[in-house]
Amino acid sequence: MIYKKIIKYPKPNLALVGVGNDGHIGSIFPKKIIKYKNFVISKKKNENFRRISLNIDYIKKIKKIVIVINDRKKNDILKKILSNHQNYKIPVLKLIKISMDKVLLYYINKSTKKSK
Repeated sequence: MIYKKIIKYPKPNLALVGVGNDGHIGSIFPKKIIKYKNFVISKKKNENFRRISLNIDYIKKIKKIVIVINDRKKNDILKKILSNHQNYKIPVLKLIKISMDKVLLYYINKSTKKSK
């Protein structure tokens, strides 16, 4: 069983967490299929595969959390984060609120021009 394999791994000191256009983080979506102590298995409606992710309670215990925003399409989420938006229902904002002292925000501004 996958649960028995995952719980054997040591707790990480660093987490790199991606942010989706809607503010979800690390494949943590509102619709969970299976929830374990430290992780969730989730699935989006339009996908034919499942995702395994650490749950937010586990992520917040990690010593350093780097949140990566890597696309101009995510500028709305970035603006909400930087404006200290109070809608903590968005997973990335919830994570920042509960882990403020150990979160680093990293923004990659990808250029739309391609070099030849």
